[in-house]
Amino acid sequence: MIFRRENRGESFQRQISNLRQKPQSEGQPEDDDQQYDYEPYDSYEQESDEPSDTNRFATDQGTPAEGISFPPSRSETQEVAPQDTEIAPPPPPPSHPSQGYQETRQWQAPAPAQTSPPAGDASTSVISKNAHWNGTLRSEGSIQVHGKADGELHSDTDLYVAEGAEVDASLHADSVVVAGLVRGKIEARTRLEVMPQGEVTGDVRSPKLIVHEGATISGQLKMEDVGRSSGGGTGSTL
Repeated sequence: MIFRRENRGESFQRQISNLRQKPQSEGQPEDDDQQYDYEPYDSYEQESDEPSDTNRFATDQGTPAEGISFPPSRSETQEVAPQDTEIAPPPPPPSHPSQGYQETRQWQAPAPAQTSPPAGDASTSVISKNAHWNGTLRSEGSIQVHGKADGELHSDTDLYVAEGAEVDASLHADSVVVAGLVRGKIEARTRLEVMPQGEVTGDVRSPKLIVHEGATISGQLKMEDVGRSSGGGTGSTL
């Protein structure tokens, strides 16, 4: 036998029944037909052996019955596997400067003067640093002087006096470059270039003269073609 506590509806009906029975106890009889409008209930009554409604969703193993699903509890957390994300490369800059980019121009200083000797070939005559030339040297190719030279030097192309060289001679060439010390006459058919370390003392004839900052020239300078006579050009004394 199973006993259960009465619910609120049964308790309310029981109180109504007690109120209706109260006038009879005070000497006011009522008709038998109206004595019991509601059937009194006991506090506890017998129930059948059938399972209650609260257990209709439970099985023998304590799990929900088939066909019934419940939402997951809040305490349960779902773990999401991390996914590899690819970072997109930045967009390429616009081809036109007006699309968010400003064109800039950078000033570049002029390249310094080259003091290294020009590249020689099989026809280049070289007076090495420890050599001393005395006399007349003629070459159909270029001449490079790294040591000392006295006399005359004639070249059909270029003549180069390196830094640290000492020349006490007259120089005759198509183009003359002086980076050392020259004491004597210089005749350049196309141009004469004196490097910053160069020092020239003597008469100079050339249609074109290039003097770098730091160079020294003393003597008579004539800006004229070498093929002309000495009286037809413009001369100046330095």
